[in-house]
Amino acid sequence: MEAIRRDLADSCDEEPGLGLEEERLDRLAADHGGAPPGRLDRKVHVRERLRLQHELVPRQDWVQDRKLRVVVLLEGRDSGGKGGVIERITQRLNPRVCRVAALPAPSEHERTRWYFQRYVSHLPLPPRWSGRARPDRGAESGRGVVILSRWRGYSAAMAKRPMTLDLFTTLDIVDDDVSAVVDAYLADPTPGSVAFGDGFRIDPAAAVASHPFARTLIDQPWADAGLRRAAIRAAILLAEPERA
Repeated sequence: MEAIRRDLADSCDEEPGLGLEEERLDRLAADHGGAPPGRLDRKVHVRERLRLQHELVPRQDWVQDRKLRVVVLLEGRDSGGKGGVIERITQRLNPRVCRVAALPAPSEHERTRWYFQRYVSHLPLPPRWSGRARPDRGAESGRGVVILSRWRGYSAAMAKRPMTLDLFTTLDIVDDDVSAVVDAYLADPTPGSVAFGDGFRIDPAAAVASHPFARTLIDQPWADAGLRRAAIRAAILLAEPERA
């Protein structure tokens, strides 16, 4: 009966007057032994959930106004609650802007490919960069673009990164800040930290050195300055700035 009560409570709209009354839910629970100990009161849960959902709406507008792209990835075992979390996150967001890609189990053909490849078509990447971060196929290796199969220590570095990043602090870096750091590096490529955004510093030389695709290699020189600048910019965006 408790499972029925939870399903009824979760399926009802949280807005006052539209859902099942709290008194009826309380009577239903009391008739069948009450709620299990330690469970968060539903009124508290609904109020907190509404508050957090409403906070997401202006954040979505902020991202859309600046033409930014955000990816939220949820991983977990089967029946682990991912669907419920996705439903709560997207419940009050603009569906024209927020899109959910719930991929099924990989097919036999997809099992023979790189695991990440099945996600690429769903990522909000600019057309110019889509498909560049992939295993080396030999077609673009001469232009110095991202080739994940050649990144030294890539897997080890990703394993040490925190699972949760401060999203809105990271997004506080505007385009002019990145361009200023790129210009500073091109004018003086010697190591040294420079101001990056509000309250951050970054060493562009270290960022470029950590990503081979941003360097001019002897056997693969840059075809033009524009490609090199784009690669340096990508390396800076991938680096983690330090607080000043």
